[in-house]
Amino acid sequence: MRTDDLVAMLSTNVERVDRWQFVRTLGAAILIGAATAFAAVLLALGTRNDLPNPTIAMHVALKMRGSRLRNSRVRAASEECRLRWSPCPSS
Repeated sequence: MRTDDLVAMLSTNVERVDRWQFVRTLGAAILIGAATAFAAVLLALGTRNDLPNPTIAMHVALKMRGSRLRNSRVRAASEECRLRWSPCPSS
């Protein structure tokens, strides 16, 4: 078989390729892996016994939100120092 024959054979019946198939497959794999890991941690460690208590649940939610806010403030402060080109106080 010559190269021209091979190219002619491969170029017949060419179908369109779905370019997003890999992204969807990888996304589904990541989602399934995260759900499996979450289930394994819950199975191994269990849930907190006092979590149904509204006071404790609110405390946990606020604590998680506070850490997210604190991290964003630290990022914003470091970005501001970088933009000013001046030494920033260490925290």
